Amino acid sequence: MAKIIASKTHTSGIALGGIGSGSVELLPDGEFHYWQIANPPRLTKVCFENKVDDGENSCGALSFYARCEQDNKVIIRKLGMKTEPEDFTYRMFSWNKPIEKIEFDGKFPVCDINYIDSKLPVKLSLKAVAPFVPHNSDLSATPGFYLDFSVTNTSENDVTFSLLGSLEPNFANTDTDFVNTYKREDSFEGVFMKAKDESDAINNGNISFTISGDGEKSHIAGDYFKYLREYVSHSYQYGITQESFLFPFRAYGELDNSDIGVRPEFIPEKLEDLKDEAIDRLYSLYLKYPFAKSLYHRVSYVQENFPSERKDKEDFLKYLKRQTEVRMDGKFGSSALCSKMTLKKGESKNIRFTLSWYFKNHFGEYGNRLGHYYENLFSDSFEAAKLLNEKRNEIFDKAVKFSELLFSTNLPVYYPESWSSHLSTIVKSSWYLKDGKFGLWEGLGFCGFHTTDITYHASFGLL
Repeated sequence: MAKIIASKTHTSGIALGGIGSGSVELLPDGEFHYWQIANPPRLTKVCFENKVDDGENSCGALSFYARCEQDNKVIIRKLGMKTEPEDFTYRMFSWNKPIEKIEFDGKFPVCDINYIDSKLPVKLSLKAVAPFVPHNSDLSATPGFYLDFSVTNTSENDVTFSLLGSLEPNFANTDTDFVNTYKREDSFEGVFMKAKDESDAINNGNISFTISGDGEKSHIAGDYFKYLREYVSHSYQYGITQESFLFPFRAYGELDNSDIGVRPEFIPEKLEDLKDEAIDRLYSLYLKYPFAKSLYHRVSYVQENFPSERKDKEDFLKYLKRQTEVRMDGKFGSSALCSKMTLKKGESKNIRFTLSWYFKNHFGEYGNRLGHYYENLFSDSFEAAKLLNEKRNEIFDKAVKFSELLFSTNLPVYYPESWSSHLSTIVKSSWYLKDGKFGLWEGLGFCGFHTTDITYHASFGLL
């Protein structure tokens, strides 16, 4: 075993989200933890006497990967340090490594991260910003946040750089598909992810993931959850392969630009009963999906003239049926965004992401609908995404300036660090209900709102 130097692992960071909208917490490991946006138990009711999921099971739902190509050599780095088996399967892609070091500087409502890796020919950083705008409670209640990446070529030669972000909606609606739509606006583009089941389940809602800034954009509007992680494809006829969207990303530095965002049509058991036109239609339909394209390329690489006859198409469709229904567990609705660019020596560029959400089914302990204040401001998550992108100067810039102001003091540094941490609880532990009522948990999900002592301590941050 290699020599290992361990240090204290910090388990708190900066809560990203609007007041009372739920939040995601960015920790010093570069990962997004504690998903609290889809009304999970810890956000909605007292549960300190019972162990409940605090959203940590969804860590990895939002992930980013950097690719650098220079002198015909490609380097891939995951911009985080979570190394569960499903994230890094070294059997087939040992090149998929976590970043070596992360320099984390959290100053609410901003988190600055520098990604440090001896193999990368670029300097890469992230500025994550919650929409916290003093004196404007409406903007501050926006259900979303910003992720602004900056990259600079620190080498002597040109670098082809790609940044990939993937979103797996496993934190909500895990028993139903998402129906995804790719949308383009003047200043940004992205995917709108809506639950197929529109019941009153607490975790039913919609999500928007957008990209803007420099570079040539590409995307996957929708695909199976496991393809946007990894899975083992198995067939007695076609063999066994490791499958992941990271393989074509490594090869080309871009995504398929697949706009289709719904689960593919069911493949019947007896394909031989279908007419030629029906087989051709099914075959062509499936090849619009990135997971199927990947499998097709592997098969056609070995069988040069594939498919040469109808039976080849039937066999391949049976192969796809097995992968979707057995090997990938059938969950559909993940998406991905990418930006690709060339950087000359010393050149810097920026890629901007936003994540926004809309989960209105917030119920009280006795089944009464409480909702979120953001329902008064938006009709869905894409409207929130438009606000975040179109009013950056009113939200992003002011939130950053407020963070800088907090630390503009001649007091010892532990003073601004203390009030910065204290303010973060206004995002992490708050309820801002549809009817305008506001409250703070004494510890998220621990016990009720606004006891005398908690009101006293919270009053300074609220002021």
